[in-house]
Amino acid sequence: MSSRCPLVSVIIPTYNSAQYITEAIESVLNQTFKDFEIIVVDDGSTDNTKDMLRSYIEKMKIYYFYQENSGVSSARNMGVRVSHGEYISFLDSDDFWAAEHLQQLLNAMWKYPMCSIAFSAMEIFGDAKDATEKSKAFEYSVSRCLGAAFDKKDNGIWLSNKNLLQDLLERGLPFRCQASLIKKDFFFKYNLFFDEDITYTEDAQFMTIAAYYTPFIYIDKVGVFIRRHRGNDGDARYGQKIIDSFDSRVIKLKRFFHAKLKNKEKKALMKTLWSFQVSVMQARSKDKGLFIKAGESMKLFLRVPCYLSVKSITKLLIMKN
Repeated sequence: MSSRCPLVSVIIPTYNSAQYITEAIESVLNQTFKDFEIIVVDDGSTDNTKDMLRSYIEKMKIYYFYQENSGVSSARNMGVRVSHGEYISFLDSDDFWAAEHLQQLLNAMWKYPMCSIAFSAMEIFGDAKDATEKSKAFEYSVSRCLGAAFDKKDNGIWLSNKNLLQDLLERGLPFRCQASLIKKDFFFKYNLFFDEDITYTEDAQFMTIAAYYTPFIYIDKVGVFIRRHRGNDGDARYGQKIIDSFDSRVIKLKRFFHAKLKNKEKKALMKTLWSFQVSVMQARSKDKGLFIKAGESMKLFLRVPCYLSVKSITKLLIMKN
């Protein structure tokens, strides 16, 4: 590795992905753009991940950091803090990039310097049962978001417009962190990092708040291939993480956006908060008695005081145990 600072820092968080991580690293080394460093943050792997990385470490092709298992948000944040590049790009250790991924993102960022975040299109593949379903859902959500909150420019580039934040608040994030390029100073200017209390949809939380500060770029050319395999097949495996993360997101989104939003954005936020908190209420009240249901109902109404909440509470309380 060169002693001078690279332009891009590629951060690869990993946890027990020994069978995939070399493919991820090779896809970075094979980029047409070469001015980068690779930072692997091992989030407490218990498999032979480090053995698979040993030759890369010895040949100084990667920087390797190990931490006790603390979650992907913590691993990404560590990578950002130890990085040297002007730009940050993330890649999950079970995914890989197309050869022109970094170059096309950089070209777009240079063309539209007012934007601090750019995304490539992505393709979902793999042998997971939900791979086809996820792929179709992704294609639909991206298409809908581009139509509602982006303007098409040239060379397959889309630039977000004033509707971006409202759309993300109302319908969620259709892009993925591992398809992004972010200016490093953006993290520190706004003290905005990945929330380590949120272990599910943590990238959506980060990007939704980021959209308050910066427009987004989207490039309509596949730059990242997202692998769906048995280890990430379906959402059921996340279990309690989903409920706890939704509960935390309600509190933190409400706190951050307090007194910051316009009327339509406020309505979009309220709808999202309601959706998250209803999921929490239903999960924590399932097969529980009236006392628990009443407590979760009160929490819903206090956090999201609206007509939708009243309807949801009424429905819950009249259901049989």
